[in-house]
Amino acid sequence: MASLVYSTKSYKDYGLLMAFIFFSAIVGLVAAFGNIKGDLIIVGMAFGCTVLFLPLRFVYWGMAIICFMVIGQLEYFAGITAINWLPTAIGFGFYFRIPLEYLKSLRDRNSLPQHSPSFVIPVYLFLAMFVVSSLYNMSPAMQILVGSKTYLPYFSFLFIFLISYTKAKDLLDRLWKNFYWIAIIQVPLLLYQYFIIAPMRMSGLADDAMNGSFGGDPMNGGPSGAMAYTMVLIFALYLAMWKKKQTSTASLVLVSIVVALAILLAEVKVVIVFIPLIMFLVYRKESIRNPAFFLFILILMFGFAAVTLIAYSYVHTTIGRSHDLAGMFNDAFGYILDPKYSQQQGKVELGRLESITFWWNENDFDDIGHILMGYGPGASNGLSTVYISDLSRRYPLNLSRTVASQTLWDMGLLGILSYVAILLTGAWRAFALFKVLPETSFTSTILNVSGIGLLLMVIMVPYSNELSYVPAMQYMLMTMLAYIGVIDMLVRKNKKKGAFT
Repeated sequence: MASLVYSTKSYKDYGLLMAFIFFSAIVGLVAAFGNIKGDLIIVGMAFGCTVLFLPLRFVYWGMAIICFMVIGQLEYFAGITAINWLPTAIGFGFYFRIPLEYLKSLRDRNSLPQHSPSFVIPVYLFLAMFVVSSLYNMSPAMQILVGSKTYLPYFSFLFIFLISYTKAKDLLDRLWKNFYWIAIIQVPLLLYQYFIIAPMRMSGLADDAMNGSFGGDPMNGGPSGAMAYTMVLIFALYLAMWKKKQTSTASLVLVSIVVALAILLAEVKVVIVFIPLIMFLVYRKESIRNPAFFLFILILMFGFAAVTLIAYSYVHTTIGRSHDLAGMFNDAFGYILDPKYSQQQGKVELGRLESITFWWNENDFDDIGHILMGYGPGASNGLSTVYISDLSRRYPLNLSRTVASQTLWDMGLLGILSYVAILLTGAWRAFALFKVLPETSFTSTILNVSGIGLLLMVIMVPYSNELSYVPAMQYMLMTMLAYIGVIDMLVRKNKKKGAFT
């Protein structure tokens, strides 16, 4: 008789079993026809449904492993680019968990919903622009699918963390405390890519082969900027921890050596801006209060930039061996700032500044709708294997050269402004919370580093498109925003109970 009694657990088990059998059958059917892209999408859907039932910590740790360790290796060494759809499918699957988590929070008196943090307003505006731009342009379904993959999947994790804010802090703290493993993983991969892969490439292109665990094509380059960003963010974390005596000098030196090695091998010029900015932001309070200390930090900043340029001029071929720092700086950044780069070089690849000036020159203020709302999400992605828009056929160029140019074409000025507003308001709120929390707490350290990381992402917006296309970058973006939002809500909840630590 006991077997006939209603049991929620038994119904859940039967549901999971039926779902598993259903997806297994579809995967087997697709595999029989040898469609690997179809396989990956279906497997991703299966994972997406599974995350409805798994604990949040398992899903987010699993996403970290997938984004930082699995995807890049399969893409770089096996050429399976469709693997990037896996975290996308999981992210979309997580949207179905939002109402479930909200109902659970209403049932739990200790985790009643709070007012959302301020950066959620530009998040809503950005998501609204996705819908408005799609409707305004009557975008085809396949184009919207391509745009959805670029812009939407990872926001589901942010919303889940904000809803489950009372349980999320410990998970996010553990993630930050294990962040150093990403730096350690890069070293053997970068050494292999530098000594084995790079010599196989043409002279002048070999520097693009070093991407660490972040994927790409060994013969055509990859997201080295994402790898460099991650490494300097880890350096910022340990520098901020060392300042507050939360880590040893030996740990800081070790991390600095690993980061310096990655920077030297990968030759990502934007770190020449990143590292000095990190030094100033970590010691901004001391620099503002003490002019002598500010001068010392300024000397360190210029010293690092000079040493890095000199090292690049001898290790890599893209920076000529100029006899003065001005010439080295021009070798490193001159083409980036060139508004007519492709015309002068005879290339079809737009330069970074050129990609923005091209958008400006090709759009007329008589057509204010497209200037403000773009041509629809996914319109700029001419490299998609799923769908090529009419806009991409009209311009046989990489319109999505950077996040800035991509978003301008897809969602116009309103889209890019709301996106940048997410980063700036998130950083502003992080620094504001940093001031009210005890300086010796690990929480304040992560808030400070998250604010710094978001400001660095603002620089990445006109520098590359990796913030949109690299899963690890979107994962880090949502992790930083989630941490800021969770602490914001916890501080307000505990405001009447005393200081939050």
